[in-house]
Amino acid sequence: MAEGEGRTCGKYLLDREIARGGMGAIWVARDPQLQRRVALKRLHSNQPDAAGRLEREATVVARLQHPNIVQIFDFGEDEGSPFIVMELLEGEDLAARLDRAGPLPPSTVASLLVQLARGIGAAHAAGVVHLDLKPANIFLAKNGTLEETAKVLDFGIASIAPECAERRNAGGLGQLVGTPWYMSPEQVRCRPVDHRSDLWSLGVIAYQALTGHVPFMAQSLGDLVFRICAEHAAPPSTHLAGLGPAVDRFFERALSKDPRDRFQSAPEMAAAFVEIIEAEGSGRRATILFVDDEPDMAVLIEQCFQEQIERGEYKFLFAGNGEDALSRMRDHPEIDVVLSDIRMPRMDGLTFLSRAAGLSPTTKVVIVSAYGDMSNIRKAMNLGAFDFLLKPIDLQDLEVTVDKAVRHVEDVRRTLRSVRENGILRMFVHRAVVDRIMPMVLGMGISSGETVDATVCFLGVCGSLDGITDRPAGEVVRALNTRLELIAREIAAQNGIMDKFVGDTAIAIFLGERHVERALASVVSLRGVLGDRLAVGMETGTVVSGAVGSPAHFRLDHAVLGHAPVIASRIRATARPGEILVGESLRARIESSGGFVCTFAGRAALSELNTEVSMFTVQPADPGDGPVWSTPTVEILGAEL
Repeated sequence: MAEGEGRTCGKYLLDREIARGGMGAIWVARDPQLQRRVALKRLHSNQPDAAGRLEREATVVARLQHPNIVQIFDFGEDEGSPFIVMELLEGEDLAARLDRAGPLPPSTVASLLVQLARGIGAAHAAGVVHLDLKPANIFLAKNGTLEETAKVLDFGIASIAPECAERRNAGGLGQLVGTPWYMSPEQVRCRPVDHRSDLWSLGVIAYQALTGHVPFMAQSLGDLVFRICAEHAAPPSTHLAGLGPAVDRFFERALSKDPRDRFQSAPEMAAAFVEIIEAEGSGRRATILFVDDEPDMAVLIEQCFQEQIERGEYKFLFAGNGEDALSRMRDHPEIDVVLSDIRMPRMDGLTFLSRAAGLSPTTKVVIVSAYGDMSNIRKAMNLGAFDFLLKPIDLQDLEVTVDKAVRHVEDVRRTLRSVRENGILRMFVHRAVVDRIMPMVLGMGISSGETVDATVCFLGVCGSLDGITDRPAGEVVRALNTRLELIAREIAAQNGIMDKFVGDTAIAIFLGERHVERALASVVSLRGVLGDRLAVGMETGTVVSGAVGSPAHFRLDHAVLGHAPVIASRIRATARPGEILVGESLRARIESSGGFVCTFAGRAALSELNTEVSMFTVQPADPGDGPVWSTPTVEILGAEL
């Protein structure tokens, strides 16, 4: 193929070249069949093992459908040059961002690390180790708002378990495959690696994004390898004043020489960093953007807020017009407050104000202008201005206004964070549990409870944990969740409460009218679908429901206390695959309702109650040619059971 616009590569029509390096080039191209724009990476034909590397990348990423991993659509070869076709992204890679904008605020690094942990965590769950994580392989894709999506690129040298356990850099020192500054000690020493090598690389990336420096530098490859393997990284606080000791301790662990001393998963690592940054958030530095085409105003602002700047309370950025200000906001999503003039070249302050909210809804804009006629004031306030100050500036009034705006933004962002956290926590607590606990907490205190009649069911998924240590973690979790999802939907269809999941067991509670009949209907329906993959223990009786735990340490859980849950749990442990076991109280209720018979199945010791209880198996009263179990109340779509 003669390279140039309007030519083809395979079936793809090349539009324009957007990047070129020693190994090849990246083009914007069009898929003529699907009529979509794509990114096409074409390697030079003289690259050793180029085709094998691209095929490996395509094969690996095809296993990883995740929003934080770049999608790959196709790969092939054209006139001896291998190529790969990916989703076309708008934005820039992290290396370009750091070169252009410098170190990122801790809150931005935390957000970035969370997204990368999701993508890399998904790869690790599928048994894939990237082995070349670095800022150039992390793309910050624009998605129409100030929020960006971080996507992991270039799985060309990735390893797939169990291959990675034996993976070594071929050729020895001097022919390392990867980027040495971001390699773990075990990787640069050509020793076996696993997913924790990627976690080291994530730590280096976070360190660089936060401080502007990589933790290990040297003039030669040999010196670099020695420092990575033998020396400790300088604490980040030596590069960036204001970082607390907790951040230094985080990187001590993230960059531990022994993989066993590091974080053991990407989500764990990200969660630890977020917790530190949020804990220190009350003392974080506010970022204020000042927009004015008069250079003297920048000097005046710095003089006015000199004490706050020296104490590390405020950081000021400057822009000369509305266009520059919007660019600044895109590069610095941490901006809290904007002080903007009205009359400026290229883009005036009111036009800027109308567009700023689309970039960052929580950032507050204060208009500072000599043109304080009522028309301008009304326009500014209608466009969402936080306040309007007149020139010449009353410096005391300006200080009070900025302080008020910063505190307002902090309150709004804290509220939004709480809303997001509550949305996540709702996934872990059934709506009915919240409805029952809230009146207790708000009205009678957090230690209150209530006494109710209930049927308690322990539903176990048999065989789901077989060979758990020999299977990828993601595969184990997905298979178990498929079956637990079916159980949860059936319980909900009978107005039961899915209380919690413990290992491979779901705990369901049925309250209110006909709770015994509804519980039995759910279990019988699930037995018909899951067959011998279900084992159940059930009992009914009076229970105490409430929040149990340590309020002082903010660790509470909903609990149902009484004989019924203890008995249901114990006989569930005794139940064989496909068996439904019930206690004495529930047996009497079932037999009186008809349709099922209960057969004595033995006795179970209850150490909690210092006694033994009888157990009974439940079977249809008229099985005909064999056991007849109900069909599920809810439709099951595409579940691999």
